[in-house]
Amino acid sequence: MKKLNKIKTLVKKVPYLAYWVRVIIYQFILMRTNKHPEGYFFSGTLLMENGTFEIEETNVVKNQLSKSDRMINIGANVGYYVCIAMKMGKEVTAFEPLISNLNILYKNLILNNWVKGVEIFPVALGSTSELKKLYGYGTGASLVKKWAGSDLQHYKIVPTTLLDNSVAQRFAKERLLIVADIEGYELEMLYGAEKTLQLNPKPIWIIEVSFNEHIPITSKRKFTDAKKLFQLMWKNGYKSYFADNNYVEITPKILNKIMNNKGNGLSSNNFIFADKKLTLN
Repeated sequence: MKKLNKIKTLVKKVPYLAYWVRVIIYQFILMRTNKHPEGYFFSGTLLMENGTFEIEETNVVKNQLSKSDRMINIGANVGYYVCIAMKMGKEVTAFEPLISNLNILYKNLILNNWVKGVEIFPVALGSTSELKKLYGYGTGASLVKKWAGSDLQHYKIVPTTLLDNSVAQRFAKERLLIVADIEGYELEMLYGAEKTLQLNPKPIWIIEVSFNEHIPITSKRKFTDAKKLFQLMWKNGYKSYFADNNYVEITPKILNKIMNNKGNGLSSNNFIFADKKLTLN
């Protein structure tokens, strides 16, 4: 364990070494063919491959997918949730800006012959259409500077657009499940989703919301973005719930309690937002 910690410390101190370590890991994942426990081919992190990644959240996604016509996956990464939806026979629209993630995502789809009923947009989502710096790697890549301690020297230039530009009224009659995990940029994405928020029927959203974790110490985003996100969803006619199969509602009072605890003690940073007229189960 001490040797492993020394290696990790060395990798962090030497940027070029860190880069080549990630290149090797990426090539290893890209070349390897792995069979997921549910019977389809999948390459990704070990937890994703062996079916132990975000177990409770995965069960919630499957449950809601069973009642949906299409999944929109924002921050699709290597396609963990995309493949789950395709396995269930659902239509998929996915957004992923990082080319290294996209190559593995494409591989996972092609190996399973899932080439129809899925559309991939190689862009990031935000509140504006522009070119921005995407910092970091893999599942932790973010448009937020210094997110999770990411190195400002390592970034990719990616295009951003609005969710409304790609979705808006295209799926107005469909029951949509929108799964979003974009490392601290969720509120900005929602600012660009005004029309999508008002679709009829309203989509069900499963969104990762960070109150404290990974946010730069000096950032004004700490706690404030999380509160704004919940308030935005409530304003648009949604109720909020913990992303587990108990579906406990998060009221303003409960949110204040979470804020007072600085987000500590939460079993997950994923939350469900659904039409306030809907009984969630």
